[in-house]
Amino acid sequence: MHFLSLAAAVPALGWPPRPRRSGSSPRSEWRSAPATTTDGALIATIGALLTLGPLRIFAYRVIRRVRPEVDRLLVEIPAGGSPAPVIEMIELQGGRVVSLDVAQEGDRRSIAVDVEMHKPAAPTIVANVADIDGVLEVRWME
Repeated sequence: MHFLSLAAAVPALGWPPRPRRSGSSPRSEWRSAPATTTDGALIATIGALLTLGPLRIFAYRVIRRVRPEVDRLLVEIPAGGSPAPVIEMIELQGGRVVSLDVAQEGDRRSIAVDVEMHKPAAPTIVANVADIDGVLEVRWME
């Protein structure tokens, strides 16, 4: 049953190709075709940009308020030092470690920690991490 209805629809879709009129070239048929598909696509694109642009801005503002902030803490310790005391101090202050990058640079080890906080505790975290023995430098990036 479905096969018969599909077979009936195929000629309506332009397949198989219909024979050309005598004396007409494919180019002349193409030029004479109305440009409704490109006009429609252009209008749809402009309409989507105009309607979705403000929606994107609104969604960003709403999500920014609900989502906890994630900031980066950069700590430098002597080569061979462990990042464990830094992680413990961050968690004691109410922060949550999202990611941790450790890199060795000469006689120093750089630790980049992405911290998620629900309250503005950055100054407290920086001060307490700086007080850990062996910490050479601490930087906070938002």
